Amino acid sequence: MSKMQAPRGCPDVFPKDVEKRLYIINTARQICGRYGFQEHETPIFEHSVVFEKNLGEDSDIVSKEMYSFVDKGGERFTLRPEATASVARLFISHKLLREIPYKVFYQGAMFRHERPQMGRQRQFTQIGVENLGYKDPKVDAETIELGWRLLKELGLSKDSEVLINCLGSDQDRDLFKKDLVKYLSKYSNELSEDSQKRLLTNPLRILDSKSDEDKNILKSAPKLSDFINKESLKEFEKIKSLLKSMDVPFKVDPQLVRGLDYYTDTVFEIVNSKLGAQSTVLAGGRYDNLIEGMGGPKCPSIGWASGLERLSLLVDYTAPTHLKIGIVDMDHTNDEYLMLTNQILRSKFETYWSATGNFSKQMKKCETQGCKYVVIFGPDEISKNKVQIKNLNSGEQVEVLLENLNNYNF
Repeated sequence: MSKMQAPRGCPDVFPKDVEKRLYIINTARQICGRYGFQEHETPIFEHSVVFEKNLGEDSDIVSKEMYSFVDKGGERFTLRPEATASVARLFISHKLLREIPYKVFYQGAMFRHERPQMGRQRQFTQIGVENLGYKDPKVDAETIELGWRLLKELGLSKDSEVLINCLGSDQDRDLFKKDLVKYLSKYSNELSEDSQKRLLTNPLRILDSKSDEDKNILKSAPKLSDFINKESLKEFEKIKSLLKSMDVPFKVDPQLVRGLDYYTDTVFEIVNSKLGAQSTVLAGGRYDNLIEGMGGPKCPSIGWASGLERLSLLVDYTAPTHLKIGIVDMDHTNDEYLMLTNQILRSKFETYWSATGNFSKQMKKCETQGCKYVVIFGPDEISKNKVQIKNLNSGEQVEVLLENLNNYNF
């Protein structure tokens, strides 16, 4: 690959797509603000231990996908692959326990060494929230409803579905994991290649395998729901009741486990049928032990993240039209007059001008740039401190004083 191409999985983004991305980010920013989430920014890289210790050594992110490096001082850092651990680190390092509930909205670049495909890149942008401080079914339901509301306001609810599950406590999952491994070991040679590896490292991930052979084997496997403690099940029932009361359509998916070790109890995804195999557009869950496990205080929390690239594939967005005015200097003899005309117009409008070309070529360039009006001047207009204004739709042309240019009704 040429060194003058962007790195694999790190796409260049052009103006039309930038406008759509900003629209999505600003929509999320406004909606999350209504729920009390305030925008934060964390460093684009952290000490590697922030992710290695807390995402799970056997997770795909830690074992295969992190971009890590040693700096000139010999310290090991990692480009952030996700933001939850970074926000947890922020909460600990700034001693924010007294300010709970602490509600964070973020958006920014993340990095994972994955195989690039539609909606999945090595450098990607996530939008997300973290609600730190309380374990309560109302908090879970509100956090899920916020994600659903975002997709509704982006026009994506028609083809989307909310999937939820309860993972129980760490102790519940440890007991379940033992029985699951015991059962799956009998079929180890029949499992898919990925699941054979996960059987030794992260067996819970087998539950959301897309392999047909794995799905058939799992039909008779132990059920996680049979191992979950009564309190967690009671809270899960309350969450479902609250979601129904808020008209959030959902389906319980017993196979939904998510890929990171820090999740406890509630996990959820919103999937969209238009995306094919990579159908998840927003996902998250509760992580009650993460902050304490990182050396901070006991602080039950919940959050979600959504990939901007996948949202951009789905969102139907037409940028609002705005007036662009062309400027034509007929013989390129007075740069000061050209710059002054631009300066006056740019207090209200976008302008376009060409440094080269005769009158007809400049006019043609203004048309191709989408200008609706053209401000024209040559030696005669300059001598009278005036300009000609031409409406490119009607062909109408009028002469105005330069000092009155901003008062003209374009």
